[in-house]
Amino acid sequence: MDEILQGVPGKTKTSNQIPKGPSDQPSVEAILQSGPKQGVKAAKKATDISLTPTAQKDTHTEPVKFTNISGRYAIVTKITRPKIVHDGGFVERYGRRAPTKADAFSRAKWKAKLNGAEATCGPITGPLNPLCNFEDQTDATAAYRYFWEGKGKDRWAISYEKYLRSDPSALNLVGQLVNDFIGHIEVIGKNRTTFQVVSGQYAIGEEGFAPYPATVNWQRAIGAHILWVSATVTASVRKQKIEYAAEMTIHMEDRYNFNPGGTDIGSGTIKDEENGAFEMNGWANSYMNYAAVARGVMWTEGDGRARVIVVRPVPPPDKMAKSLWE
Repeated sequence: MDEILQGVPGKTKTSNQIPKGPSDQPSVEAILQSGPKQGVKAAKKATDISLTPTAQKDTHTEPVKFTNISGRYAIVTKITRPKIVHDGGFVERYGRRAPTKADAFSRAKWKAKLNGAEATCGPITGPLNPLCNFEDQTDATAAYRYFWEGKGKDRWAISYEKYLRSDPSALNLVGQLVNDFIGHIEVIGKNRTTFQVVSGQYAIGEEGFAPYPATVNWQRAIGAHILWVSATVTASVRKQKIEYAAEMTIHMEDRYNFNPGGTDIGSGTIKDEENGAFEMNGWANSYMNYAAVARGVMWTEGDGRARVIVVRPVPPPDKMAKSLWE
């Protein structure tokens, strides 16, 4: 039983470590909560003021610096995915090969482990079971099941909201992203009213922007992964201060695979080569995990504080602009 419960493999630590106005105007909250199309229309009405240096003389004490880039962020006319290169696995290193008798025995063992973990490490029994690390490992087992049955197709089943709520390493992640976002938007937002930005990548993992997942469930489900941010930002002048409102989407992506020389971080003993063999012989396939979460961010320039709200659920990929991932 111990072998069955602790045997579902996960990502290694080295996976995906890629370097690091007037009172009659609509309120900021109204702009954000009115939805994408309505929000843009409301934003145009709210930011009719021309934020020229003259209009800003009471809010900026230093000359305005006009730039399109700051830190990871850049002004764009169309939101597109930044260039991200993910790590390769056993096929990329060693290529394909025919199955062996040893592979057949190993497959039976790993399928038994997966079935056992699904039966005993769920949301009710997992937190009570020491063999499940006292965790619900639903996300880990679902990710491994897809390795066997997903045929290598992109997967959109990861709930990144759940990760942000449940993993200790992720509890402050949105706050970290928002703080970085605000600092750079105040630089490139000078003299602008409505604009779009896209960030470069944020590496999540060891020596990254934020720590590696702390729970075994998320270590095995996504492990080290990449984030990038897109946003539509509006600015307006109220009481001689510049107020910003942004609809911010945090995009997550991760390559689920096994790495030559790697070891499962949850157990510390399971070698990645055991599962890498299944991809080389064609019985299983690595794949891409994608997810996204949205936040509304409102703040006053230079205030150092922000209000962050969940604006709306992020639509499934078939409803989103194809250009983001093309």
